[in-house]
Amino acid sequence: MSFWPREENVIVLDFGSYSVKFGKAFEMELPQQIHSKVGRRRRFKGDDDQPPNENAMEEDGGQGDASADSGMEILVGEELTDALKVDGKEKRPIVTPIISRGRVKDWEALTVLLRHIIFDLLEVDPNRNDHPVIASVPVYWGIESMQRLTQILFEDCAVPGFFLVEQPLAAVYAMGFVSGVVVDIGHDVTSVCAVLDNEPQVQSLVTLPIGGAQVDAALLKLLQSDPPFCLMLGREPDLDIASRVKEVAALEVPIEGLKLAGTIKEVEIDGVKLPIPQIRHHATEALFPVSDESHFVSHPDLAGAIVRCLNSCEPDKRPSLAESVIICGGSSKFDGLRTRLDVLLKSYFPASETLGDYQPRELRYLRLPEYMPLFEKAPHALHFVGAALTGRAVYISPPQDRCWISKYEYSEMGPAVVTKKTTGMST
Repeated sequence: MSFWPREENVIVLDFGSYSVKFGKAFEMELPQQIHSKVGRRRRFKGDDDQPPNENAMEEDGGQGDASADSGMEILVGEELTDALKVDGKEKRPIVTPIISRGRVKDWEALTVLLRHIIFDLLEVDPNRNDHPVIASVPVYWGIESMQRLTQILFEDCAVPGFFLVEQPLAAVYAMGFVSGVVVDIGHDVTSVCAVLDNEPQVQSLVTLPIGGAQVDAALLKLLQSDPPFCLMLGREPDLDIASRVKEVAALEVPIEGLKLAGTIKEVEIDGVKLPIPQIRHHATEALFPVSDESHFVSHPDLAGAIVRCLNSCEPDKRPSLAESVIICGGSSKFDGLRTRLDVLLKSYFPASETLGDYQPRELRYLRLPEYMPLFEKAPHALHFVGAALTGRAVYISPPQDRCWISKYEYSEMGPAVVTKKTTGMST
């Protein structure tokens, strides 16, 4: 029996280190998010209240010994949040990331997370799943990871159709273009990749170990070094407090010669409103690490990564790519980021008037089309938007042009079918 999807049933999944974003392609609303982390706690036969054995879990990498108990409880989403509120540290689950630096570290937990998203949060009937999926994944995922995701969606989530798009291409599509340079500043990794005529240029990919997590860590040190804030808080700030401060503090990127905003922001912690010190803005320096006598940085800065990406492309393509730069990702929302990049790029781009035709002179940043005002201040959702637009086009294409993977094709070829039908493929 043939299956042809309805546009309103298409599900979009966008994978990130901080969260997995999801929603319906047809609705074109801001996506829902669920943290990319998992909690595990051991259940023992005849003793449901027995606390988890942390030492045993650490010895076997968090997986536990199945022979010693009646199974491992895997918690995600609200269940995990509620479990972490239980009194008594010994009864709380051990939390680990499902995705780290953009790569899946725990496929078992990802399976549980995806089933929770599709069947619980999106309320799809598991016995009659007629909701095809389009997934937005990092460009540096290898073939094995893409095949593993394909297997989970068809075998564990029973999807009737699947299509995969790489995130740089999704970001370019969201802007209404087919070429550009995508600077994706995520939770714990930043990637810079060029897209030319609908094809991600994998040879241009540059990844940096910087992102929102590093800003959180820098902000924590700044808060701990501020005696008035610590005194008003009544205890030493932790990483959770630093993350909450970052979300409400409207951080700016310091730029030499320009004055930072003097607005005093407040954060409410345990029912008490605390003024956030002005030094908070310097936490964004974590996105621009430099080498000094005490700290050596082995990777290029953000501006250098963009230049390296451009130089990895054909010379005649570089000027047009430099005029189509996209800044996205959950950690790209800081005011002054583009201005700081422009300042740093002056040392890379020569100022001579006798430049060759293939030498970029400056960067120009793309903006979302005016008919998408909802997403204008949501750079974290750009991949989702591009994937949603792609899904709406892919799943309504005529039968002779069908490019999505059907359940029949998966049953014939297995997970390897994803290498035959996708928008790009990393090796």
